[in-house]
Amino acid sequence: MDPGPDDGKILHLQSTHRSQAIWEGEELKPLTLRGHMKAFKAFKVPEAVLTYVNNTQFRGITRFCYVPLDADLITALVERWRQETHTFHLPFGEATVTLQDVAMLFGLRISGRPVTGSSEGGWLNLCVRLLGATPSIKAIKGSKLKLTWLHDNFQNVANINSQYQLHCHLRAYLLYLFGALLFPDKSGSTVSLIYLPLLENLDQIDDISWGSGVLACLYRNLCKATKVDCFEIAGPLLLLQLWSWERVSIGRPDIVRSRVSRQAGVAYPLGSQVLTGLDPLGCKWLRVQRGFKDHRLGLVVIRDLLDKMVELQFVWQPYTPSVVQHLSPICVQDQAEWTVIAPLICFEMVEWHFPNRCTRQFGWQQMIPEMGNTCTRLHGISRKGDWSGSYETMHQESIAKWENRMSNIVEPGLPFCGLMNFEDEYFEWYNAITRRIITPLSQTVNDDYEDHHYYYPTAADFQILTQTSMVTYNTTQEMISNMPDDIPLAQYAMIEKMRNMSLNSLVNTGQGHLINYQEPRPPSPPRYDFRHLAHRQQVMTQETEEAESSQRTRKKGKKRN
Repeated sequence: MDPGPDDGKILHLQSTHRSQAIWEGEELKPLTLRGHMKAFKAFKVPEAVLTYVNNTQFRGITRFCYVPLDADLITALVERWRQETHTFHLPFGEATVTLQDVAMLFGLRISGRPVTGSSEGGWLNLCVRLLGATPSIKAIKGSKLKLTWLHDNFQNVANINSQYQLHCHLRAYLLYLFGALLFPDKSGSTVSLIYLPLLENLDQIDDISWGSGVLACLYRNLCKATKVDCFEIAGPLLLLQLWSWERVSIGRPDIVRSRVSRQAGVAYPLGSQVLTGLDPLGCKWLRVQRGFKDHRLGLVVIRDLLDKMVELQFVWQPYTPSVVQHLSPICVQDQAEWTVIAPLICFEMVEWHFPNRCTRQFGWQQMIPEMGNTCTRLHGISRKGDWSGSYETMHQESIAKWENRMSNIVEPGLPFCGLMNFEDEYFEWYNAITRRIITPLSQTVNDDYEDHHYYYPTAADFQILTQTSMVTYNTTQEMISNMPDDIPLAQYAMIEKMRNMSLNSLVNTGQGHLINYQEPRPPSPPRYDFRHLAHRQQVMTQETEEAESSQRTRKKGKKRN
């Protein structure tokens, strides 16, 4: 079985992708997830600082508490992420985390200037000027500041006696938020001071497109993690996990009950943990007791389930009007910019946003997308070595494209209804350019998954069954449509049985939408068969009469004797 792609023009980095090593038999462990989100829960914010933050786009984010991340689920998604398209390649098409998802789940603004600036050193002086404190030698290394220093010096300070102190505490809290949740690096314990100058003028922090910066950071870390020699991943992984929980049924927990008490007479359409009109949708998964069905089953199991995933297991449009009406207005404030085809910028990171590759997420039929270039050269730029200079100068061309983003927007297409048919032009194209399956044919669960030693992946069998059933159905359906009138009924019945068996196989596995099923017109009863049946009836009548006559003769003979 060939896992694809048949046409390698688009997925030209397949040879260095994790999926290639997995198919060749290499057992890659789940990625180590880097972040500092657990400590963010313990950061006690002074009330005066929280009041100020609640008037900014970070209000919803401040309500986020610690949510355990699922390394198996995130690793399985990374195996389907493609740097060439900035999308997840699923069995039924492409999907991705878009600017819409950032706005809905995190409540961050999309409109505004990009997250960029310079990296010119002087970090100690910058801390003194904007934080009002000098980090110890152990707390700072280059542009990296330890989160524990921010935690120990700025959390839960009761005496804030001046506007300057208030602003310093506010910057420290937002910087901690960046390092723990929005822009975490692989150290898991530091935050880059490169973000601090953007917080100098606090009246202008809402003029920055923090949402696009967060998405750029997620894209970059996903792209890096697809390499076969990468063993860990950082970035805003909570955004990725919440996106998966909202859209993918595999690995999604059930909300058993809320840990927030409900007030009598108050309606909670999205759960009591979501404050109607104030919170983003991501708060739905916070402060709740979650029950898991296939959570923690192991990477091999989740990978196999995604290989067998059908379109019915994916929610193309979770943000329905009945949901959106209860969210913070900031979630939909920039909806005109959700479908821009533009570079997302976060200092050294420039990652392209291609909503034209997943228009079903916006309610439109998916057409074959134009070729996009995610630029391998841009992916090679990093902050290693404490590079000094201006990222605004380095990426001035990309910044100009971001500022002119509204001139390159995906126009609404035909409404998308139901599920895509196998004969759809897009599906035929996609099936040729994608990696169809990740799990190798010889894959079994080894000793590293002792709790699930009984599990044997069946994704390859499922793919073969689906393809065989579709070929059988289309072939027999064409034979029935073109069947001559004089075909024997027995032969027609056999072909019809084969067609119905393949149809039932597709329908029972959730793949019935892949074919155009129409109840065929039964052929007219052949004249030959009528004559044959009439002759057969005549013969049977004659044989019956002869048998009855013979029986009467024997009875008469017995009486004479």
